[in-house]
Amino acid sequence: MENWYTPYQTAALPAAQKVWVLAPHPDDEVFGCGGAALIYAAQGAQVQVSVMSSGSGYAVGAEAEQIQSTRENETNAALQSMGIEPASFWRLPDRGLGQSVNLAMRLFEQLQSQSYQVVLAPSLNEVHPDHLALTRALIAALEMCQAAGQPLPYLVQYEVGAPIMPNLLLDISKVWPRKLQAMQCFTSQLQTQNYAKHIEALNTYRTYALPIDVSHAEAFYVLQPEEVLSAAAKDRWFHAVMAAAEVGAEALQLQVVQKDRQIDDLQNQFRSDLQSLQQHADTLLKRTEVLDAELQRVSVENERKRIEIERLAKELNQERLQASSKQNELLLALQEERQMRETLLNSKSWRITKPLRWLAQWFNSN
Repeated sequence: MENWYTPYQTAALPAAQKVWVLAPHPDDEVFGCGGAALIYAAQGAQVQVSVMSSGSGYAVGAEAEQIQSTRENETNAALQSMGIEPASFWRLPDRGLGQSVNLAMRLFEQLQSQSYQVVLAPSLNEVHPDHLALTRALIAALEMCQAAGQPLPYLVQYEVGAPIMPNLLLDISKVWPRKLQAMQCFTSQLQTQNYAKHIEALNTYRTYALPIDVSHAEAFYVLQPEEVLSAAAKDRWFHAVMAAAEVGAEALQLQVVQKDRQIDDLQNQFRSDLQSLQQHADTLLKRTEVLDAELQRVSVENERKRIEIERLAKELNQERLQASSKQNELLLALQEERQMRETLLNSKSWRITKPLRWLAQWFNSN
């Protein structure tokens, strides 16, 4: 009964000479089905990888360009380590594949021109809107192929962010070291979240129902060409409703991100203004400290001058008192002299001796 839900033995992938790996973002081609791509390449199949979105998330401007360039370089480095040719990058909006109206037509044109026998794409159990949008667009493109009378390929759905109920488990034990090495190329993503650890856990878990000599396995849901469109038609209404809901939800999420970005910009501006004010306040504080020190110095100098002035004023008052005292003494002496002279001039002896003083003066002059 358990085998109704998961295979109890590994199986080979559909034989193919030309394989197309569709990745919604740079790294899904390795995380989701890197083991399968390695096995197909080892069998001599031509493996082509197409990455749909830029992988830049909600970033804008120069930041988005930098992220896109980094992730594309990481993808090609991983593919090179696997011996697979560089990917083609469609550079559609990240988290916007559901709104890319010409995505199905572009996929149809590629299918027409290349005639792949196997196409690997994310499963319809995935939770990321871009993963779902890509596979839905692929099914629409396959319907166009059928309408055009073109043979349909096998559709091999892989898992990345959500487990599927597989109908094929692929033993990747022998190529696991190379897949692990390729996953390590996505440095920018591993800094955000340890996806390599998660995928290793997933590929290890997929051996739960397998023989002990299988160390790692990838799980797939494989649809044969004649099953692809009939299987998709069963849940068409559900996926149509979900696609519309996802587009609306993503539009709301984008508004939230934009508002968050505006809030971040305002917060950054506030922090910048606050920093400028703090720097200005620090400058004023330092200037105040300098002025306060200068004021203290001037105050000390003024106090010293005040004390000196008071000392000089006391000395001046003492000198004034001394001068006044001497002046009074001189006035008293002069007054005494005048009184003595007047006394002398008014005396009888001065009048009697006047003729003698005259004769003495006359003789002295001759």
